[in-house]
Amino acid sequence: MAQLVWDPNKDAQAILADYYQRGFGPAAGPVREYYEALEKARMAFTAKNLDGGVFLFPELYTPELLRESQGRLDRAAAAVPAGSVYQRRVAFVQVGLDYTRLIMENVTLMGRYWKKKDESVAKQVRDNWAAIDKLINTTPYAINVGPVRPITPRMAGLHPDYPPAKVKKARAVDLDLN
Repeated sequence: MAQLVWDPNKDAQAILADYYQRGFGPAAGPVREYYEALEKARMAFTAKNLDGGVFLFPELYTPELLRESQGRLDRAAAAVPAGSVYQRRVAFVQVGLDYTRLIMENVTLMGRYWKKKDESVAKQVRDNWAAIDKLINTTPYAINVGPVRPITPRMAGLHPDYPPAKVKKARAVDLDLN
């Protein structure tokens, strides 16, 4: 984006190709596929779900999308030399997918938990949050930790100690129809 702000006549695809090649070397192709597939899925999801909240995310981050994403990162990891900067960068990207997988499991578990509280479900969710904390502590810049803690409004309902926020139903008078 900075390069396009500096010179809007630059070729955006060339800028991206340069970024992936310089950043990921022999893993450039699979890493680019990884991000582009996630972006395509996100765009399709947001076209239909502007105000859905976190409990709709399994419609976006489906088991199939997560499996395909992992396959792309597996190919990327296999393409880079051990101990290289490229290997560390692919591992950094992997943290985001690991986080997403844990959050999607929590979304599913907590969706059931709020209908019928079950201590075994609560334990698994707490274990997942502990795994997320470990990801954050070992790779602090891979996850934007501020809004993704269980106490934040964005994560409301994804921890047994922090129930979902009560949402009032919109009334016609509350809607901006202009």
